[in-house]
Amino acid sequence: MTAPLTAALATVTPQDGTIDNIFVSPAVHEAVGGIVVLSLLVTTVWTAKRALGGTPLDGGVRISLVVTQVALMAQALIGIKLLDQGLGVAQLYIHYVGGLIPLGLYIIAGWFSWRSPETRSRVIAVLSLLGTLSAAMAFLIGRAYVQGTL
Repeated sequence: MTAPLTAALATVTPQDGTIDNIFVSPAVHEAVGGIVVLSLLVTTVWTAKRALGGTPLDGGVRISLVVTQVALMAQALIGIKLLDQGLGVAQLYIHYVGGLIPLGLYIIAGWFSWRSPETRSRVIAVLSLLGTLSAAMAFLIGRAYVQGTL
């Protein structure tokens, strides 16, 4: 990583090095939010193609699902750290809830086992679409809040 990028991601104060001393820039949260929305879009389109074709999810879709879920978890953790830093405390709760809905949908999907791989494709496609809409809403609300238009 380049020095400016590393500095933008996190700065450690010269105290004892605990996680409380790490400062995360809100720009990181916005950038990861863009990655989340992009990964959700890719996963949604990919699963929708499989569902409409009546074919089961293949290895590529499964990797896309994992990448999307990891991005969602990273985004949630960054958001929690920003709250810990005192940033975004007054933001609309729909931003928080809307950002966590996609991850919740994937967790719920994991609780169920469908006998038919084609049904699994359809269900994951619908849940991905709902998650994408929710994450896009959270992204737009958060961005509007930061820009002062909300």
